[in-house]
Amino acid sequence: MNPNYGKALLGRITLPGLVMLLIFVLLVLSAMNTGENLLYIVFAGVFGMLFLSLPAARWSLRRLAVRREAPHAVFRGEPFAYTVRIENHKRLVPALSLRIESAGAPGGYVMYVPAGHEASAAATYCFQKRGAYRLPPCDLVTAFPFGFLEFRRRYEDNV
Repeated sequence: MNPNYGKALLGRITLPGLVMLLIFVLLVLSAMNTGENLLYIVFAGVFGMLFLSLPAARWSLRRLAVRREAPHAVFRGEPFAYTVRIENHKRLVPALSLRIESAGAPGGYVMYVPAGHEASAAATYCFQKRGAYRLPPCDLVTAFPFGFLEFRRRYEDNV
């Protein structure tokens, strides 16, 4: 069975990322205005941090498969716990700082999934009406390494 690696969604800039972008712009303007070489060096360091956060966050979410295990029967209006298993199919690179989100429900958090291994987390959900339902799609979200950009990948399964 082929693993489901999910669908990549657009990333977004976080509040610390906006602050860093503002610092970045101020450094560029002050370096150009004063001609100080030290400001150019600091600018290069800030630019490098912003530039490296793009591929690092994307690589952290690549080749991850998600499986969810939920109880067979649950009651309306009563929260239930289900297990989320994250499988890392990469050979060398671990997945770091993964947040599990599902439509309006408290999710889970996994700090580290080694390459070629899996990790699990618990999450909860609550159905408000009676009937046969599937769990809504879940998202794996990471802001690794610096928290400036947040990337997510959506997973759908038949649970």
